[in-house]
Amino acid sequence: MKRVQGTEGFAPVECINPQTGEWVARWAGQSNEGTGEDDKPLTGVSYMEDNFDHEPTWEEVADRVTETRKIQYELRSDGIYISMQKYLAREQEEKAQQAKADWLSELQAIETEYPKP
Repeated sequence: MKRVQGTEGFAPVECINPQTGEWVARWAGQSNEGTGEDDKPLTGVSYMEDNFDHEPTWEEVADRVTETRKIQYELRSDGIYISMQKYLAREQEEKAQQAKADWLSELQAIETEYPKP
């Protein structure tokens, strides 16, 4: 699952290789704004994309996004949560609150990075 650049009017579900039965699902399109690495204005759109070995239903796409989010929550939350607990045990309330704020920011970042279809 990744965010890719494309043109407006992309197909939400498309067979990209009929011989192998490879399909792609696309969602969460956004108009590009700003400039690229070469300082030229960005054009087109960006959208989330994931490949499947069959024609996916939107329920399958949503389930895959949910699973990816769950994995990211676990990966990113463990270290921050442990830090927060250590600070609380040492009675370092200010650092514990900062760790909690960092944790909440990470959770919001995951939802932005992996939008649901």
